[in-house]
Amino acid sequence: MLDISVIILTYNEEKHIRRCIKNVISFAKEVFIIDSFSTDKTLEIAKEYDKVKILQNKWENNHAKQFNWGLKHAPITTEWVLRLDADEYLLPELIQELREKLPSLAPDITGVLFNRRYIFMD
Repeated sequence: MLDISVIILTYNEEKHIRRCIKNVISFAKEVFIIDSFSTDKTLEIAKEYDKVKILQNKWENNHAKQFNWGLKHAPITTEWVLRLDADEYLLPELIQELREKLPSLAPDITGVLFNRRYIFMD
């Protein structure tokens, strides 16, 4: 496992959440769902995974605010944090690159940018 926590912001994401969780539990030490009081099966699905911790916070129409709330309230113990939406996931090549490079980064590096592939409407 990498020394990384993943924060996933959710609201009614039953369609996507399983894929996202399965993807990140393959490499992350901790997975936190910051849910905006979903009314579908999002939380029911998330609870199937022991590694996932769920916190809820009222949505205030601001992704950054919700993410920062998660950073403040989630009991994060890892050096690194990755933020994802429930409909996002990492390709195997990126996971492998993280496994190879993240542990060897110098202690003064505080952030990492990586290429992302966006697929919209198929």
